[in-house]
Amino acid sequence: MMDVASTRGRLVALIGGDVLATVIAGGAAYAASTLHQNAYWGLFGLVVAAGFVAQFWFIAGFGRAKQGV
Repeated sequence: MMDVASTRGRLVALIGGDVLATVIAGGAAYAASTLHQNAYWGLFGLVVAAGFVAQFWFIAGFGRAKQGV
């Protein structure tokens, strides 16, 4: 049986983190394209990678929630 409270908390954290990552990545892409500063593309890549890591963290939580840990 899954722990619903833990999964719900992880989902809220995932959504919040992904919204924050989307806003930062959008701002970095806008700044990189309008200000012609290539350093912002690095920030964009890091934030996109952080968004993927957050999703992997959420999926990994299913395994722990099913085991009861």
